[in-house]
Amino acid sequence: MQSTELAKGGKVAEKSFVISVLVGIVEVLVGILSLSVALIADGVQSFADGVVSLIVWIGLRLARKAPDGKFHFGYYRVETFSSVVAAFFMAVLGGVILYESYQEFLYPTEIVNAEIAMAVALLATAIALVLFIYKARAAKKYASSALKADAFNSVKDVLTSVTAFLGITFSKYFNIAETDSIAGIIIAFFV
Repeated sequence: MQSTELAKGGKVAEKSFVISVLVGIVEVLVGILSLSVALIADGVQSFADGVVSLIVWIGLRLARKAPDGKFHFGYYRVETFSSVVAAFFMAVLGGVILYESYQEFLYPTEIVNAEIAMAVALLATAIALVLFIYKARAAKKYASSALKADAFNSVKDVLTSVTAFLGITFSKYFNIAETDSIAGIIIAFFV
């Protein structure tokens, strides 16, 4: 990938980072207020997607650096390394979400303001879908494996938001309190 393409790919990752972090913050806050572990898990997953985009963005910026005394052939492999770091980060975060969701499964709480939590989950689904399309097109256009991996994270974000929505819905309207925590457990495996 040439330097100008790396710069353009970096802009895509930068925008994705900001959007994902904002969505994650809203989901976590609404999840805390509504007592929905699934929405909190989805918010953490969205926030993690933002961090992955940040790692990709940093990797793409470093990959643009010219060869020097340390790296005689340039920094192009930094892009691949950033993908590995992002994958490790997601695995650790998935473990934390799994643990918290399991605890909620053992001791479920009733969701309050479920309609607001459901609306936030649906909005997060729509935003993640738009981000996926945006990043997938950019990954293809700039032939970036890091952006391709980042686009895959957006697919997971779509699925986790749908899972959170269903968990909240079943918990509230079918009076099965454990579905919220089961959704959180499913989200942990998506992460």
